[in-house]
Amino acid sequence: MSAFLVINSYWSNILYGVLMQYCGDEMGYTVLIDESGNPGIKKIQTGKESGASPYMTMGGVIIRDDEKEAIKEALGKLTGQITRKGFLHCSSLGHEQKVRYAQVLASLNVVLVGVISKKSTLGDYRDQIGGDHKKYYNKCAQYLLERVGMYLGRNGIKSEDVNVVFEDGGFNYPGLRSLIGSCQRRPLQKNSEFLKNISVQNIRAVEKNNEPLLQLADLVAHALYRCVDGGKLGVLEKRYLDEVRGRFFACPKNETALLYGLYPVHSLDQLGLDDRIKHFLSSF
Repeated sequence: MSAFLVINSYWSNILYGVLMQYCGDEMGYTVLIDESGNPGIKKIQTGKESGASPYMTMGGVIIRDDEKEAIKEALGKLTGQITRKGFLHCSSLGHEQKVRYAQVLASLNVVLVGVISKKSTLGDYRDQIGGDHKKYYNKCAQYLLERVGMYLGRNGIKSEDVNVVFEDGGFNYPGLRSLIGSCQRRPLQKNSEFLKNISVQNIRAVEKNNEPLLQLADLVAHALYRCVDGGKLGVLEKRYLDEVRGRFFACPKNETALLYGLYPVHSLDQLGLDDRIKHFLSSF
């Protein structure tokens, strides 16, 4: 047996990272993206007043294409264990089921990214887009794709090797591609420069039933949302996010995911968080 074959996994990972740094990664990747909350921005729920959710979150899962089948198999096995519905959607799962789901996600070879937006901070931007919730959705998607682009750039992954798949919620995806293209040509913010690592032609929307891996993005978005929105009873839940925090794209130096894989728009202070949740996310 050759010496290469007996190198233990630790040194194999080190060698792989070095090779990717100098040679780039030509392996195919898929990014799955879903949102939680709703994108409505004209009338926002406040106190007893009904309206759209005060927050919207987006979750993304970056998967190597050669890992897809194994991950689908793991999801199928988990589905059979925790629900009879035949699919994993957080809105139809109980607390313990979601905790187990998060634990399984944490065991998979994936990278997570996420965005949290509080609508009351939109200010003049709401007027600039005429209260168009689809433009708001696309702006949040831009912020998420900036996180993805940062990860791809730092790991030498070529844009043409990456497919970006949104769960089709009936939004303006041609408008999203146009927005990303515009930011690539003229990045007005520093973070927008990471969008150069995204191929606009490879952005598409797919119905959840046609792409089972979108279930993972649903969990990430839900985990973020439950951290910041406690619903009618005001019960905030950080357990799901805590279970998967180790899978978030993080700074290689201090291993913090905040402002790397996790982006609060535009800061934690602007999100108006419960002190306990703010402390949790500040050390994320």
